[in-house]
Amino acid sequence: MRAVEKLVQRVVEGIATPGAPDCGLEWHTQGSGKTLTMIVAAHLLRRQPTLDNPTILIVVDRIDLESQMLQNCEASGLPAVRATSKQHLEDLLKRDTRGVIVTTIHKFDGIRQRIIIRRNVIILVDEAHRSQEGDLGIDMRAALPNAFRFGFTGTPIDRGKVGKGTFKTFGSPA
Repeated sequence: MRAVEKLVQRVVEGIATPGAPDCGLEWHTQGSGKTLTMIVAAHLLRRQPTLDNPTILIVVDRIDLESQMLQNCEASGLPAVRATSKQHLEDLLKRDTRGVIVTTIHKFDGIRQRIIIRRNVIILVDEAHRSQEGDLGIDMRAALPNAFRFGFTGTPIDRGKVGKGTFKTFGSPA
């Protein structure tokens, strides 16, 4: 709950205060509830009136995790839409869909840059250590340049290079 409260607080303060931190890293151990943490955070973010009906993307790196996340959202009463393809994800974003979208990182491949530039977009990335430093992570950030970004991982990576690693990508732990 502490992680959820800090994440929500960071987003609410970030909307109100230009230049405030807009990312964070939640470092959970395997099996400690990253999925539940993301779902509870999404529930609370959707209820924040200051966020003016945000778009929340839950980004995973495997199809089986996408299905699992959708099942968990449904079981917890969190309405979510699954982006079924790259084109479907782009259509959802072009239509300015609000609510929760669950997708794999792979569907950001080649997506249009700056597709949504509004600030009330929150990206929750599962297994953040795997997919964020390559082209797919770059494409995602280019498509949603003003989004808040939070990485969830049990195994953050420090590449020892400037601009590389999970800590660098998501800033200091949230």
